[in-house]
Amino acid sequence: MMLLFIFVLVLLDSRAHGWSQTKIMVNSDVLTGTDVILDSGSPLHLSCEGDGPVTWLPRLNKHKRYISKETGNIRSFHVDKATVEFTGTYTCSYISGDKSNESSSLHVFVRDPQVLFVTPSTPLSYVRKEGEDLLLPCLLTDPNATDFTFRMDNNSALPHGMNITFDPRKGVLIRNVHPRYNAQYVCSARVRGIEKVSNSFKINVIQKLRFPPYVFLERNEYVRLVGEILQISCTTNNPNFNYNVTWTHSSRKLPDAKDKSAMAGNGIAIMSVLTIPDVRLSDSGNITCTGQNEAGANSSTTQLLVVDEPYIRLSAKLSSKLTHNGLSIEVSEGDDVDLRVLIEAYPPLKSHSWEIPVPHNASLLEQKFYNYNDRYEALLFLKRLNFQEMGRYTLHVQNDMRNASISFDIKMYTPVGSVKVSVECIRGVRWASCSSEGDSLFFSWTLNGQPLPQENKTNINLDGETSGNLICSVKNHISHAEKSITVNYCTGSVSRTFVIVWTLQMIFLLLLLGGFHIYIRKRTSTQTPGEENQEDIVLYEN
Repeated sequence: MMLLFIFVLVLLDSRAHGWSQTKIMVNSDVLTGTDVILDSGSPLHLSCEGDGPVTWLPRLNKHKRYISKETGNIRSFHVDKATVEFTGTYTCSYISGDKSNESSSLHVFVRDPQVLFVTPSTPLSYVRKEGEDLLLPCLLTDPNATDFTFRMDNNSALPHGMNITFDPRKGVLIRNVHPRYNAQYVCSARVRGIEKVSNSFKINVIQKLRFPPYVFLERNEYVRLVGEILQISCTTNNPNFNYNVTWTHSSRKLPDAKDKSAMAGNGIAIMSVLTIPDVRLSDSGNITCTGQNEAGANSSTTQLLVVDEPYIRLSAKLSSKLTHNGLSIEVSEGDDVDLRVLIEAYPPLKSHSWEIPVPHNASLLEQKFYNYNDRYEALLFLKRLNFQEMGRYTLHVQNDMRNASISFDIKMYTPVGSVKVSVECIRGVRWASCSSEGDSLFFSWTLNGQPLPQENKTNINLDGETSGNLICSVKNHISHAEKSITVNYCTGSVSRTFVIVWTLQMIFLLLLLGGFHIYIRKRTSTQTPGEENQEDIVLYEN
């Protein structure tokens, strides 16, 4: 314990005063330069000395067993018969702290006529992500080798765009690897005119992910009664295992989900299952499954609705082209009618059926039913309806706990038929008559574009002097029709002007006769007797 304390004090004192660069000796000689060349079978004795505790860092970890056991300012690396496996860089460094700038290194070449490259004894697969650099340990054992090349092991040329640099002490450095580089490669060089080839290197470049994982939820809505179990499955896909799946709730923490992974095509699929064993009303809200990889995140959301009692809700959805008042529909014979009902129900529906009037032409009737999770749509298509098919059409639905129905009343009216208009003059008065076929007809008249006051009358009378364009319009709930006719003065009718003039003439004549009569009476009353007799005589003479 005391020795350890003294060692720490010495170490701290050395740090305070600064340490010099470590020194290396090779086979008892001071290192000159940075390279040592040995023949296979030669001894390799290295010594490292510094101002504090030092150690050796060989190329291979398994060679650390050749380092001397004692700890101190001098450490040795001792091999009696070196082989090509000992080719590599050896670093003499201080044990404590980051003293890389105070360490020393040398590179050892162990030449062997049979082996020119130091590589792993078995083919190794080097896995890198797209865009990273890769160093392949293809080390020369003889620095005098020439004509170095790097190629595919099937003698093919390197992939387009591959950027490599070769260092006989480190190997081949490939920068910015790409998935198209996936293959097996070898190093080759010549020594004394003979080509030597290394063992192969297998490169596996993982494509850089450009898109987040695929995430899919089977349903966008779930309904549960209080106390029921909820299980939601989230399917995700990704090109590799480097992604994760998480679950979140809009207002509360969720229990851990169970994930199961499997190969899916060229990628990985994770099925994540979220289970809530006993739902409560407070569990209602949005539940989101999220998959995330290096490219980003993708998510899918579903809504959970927790209710305390079962339900069935029905609502009609009728075309705006239909004439209807609520669920009472008015149609014409031969019309097509689509009856649509939107349904919300939980628990899920077990049965549904339409009750229709009989008889009915089954070939002209079509039913469809759609299921959208806990929402449904029932459709009944009625084609070319006739009067026998009028009546009540009812949809009945049922689940395990509830039943419900909705009814439509279809009423049929005869459309307005052709409109007939007749006009005749009777004793100077014009009579117009309008008729048509259909239910609940309503009549209206216009003369020269102006409405006439005789509303909803089939017969009207007009002045004999009336002329122009007379229109009779007929409509009901279903359709509309009209008929126009040109009318002229009634033939033989007495003109109003003539009547007025004749009347004035008659009054004037009566006035003249009245005045003459008064004049005669006055004259008669003023005559003498002799004059009267004289006149009589004269008269008789004639």
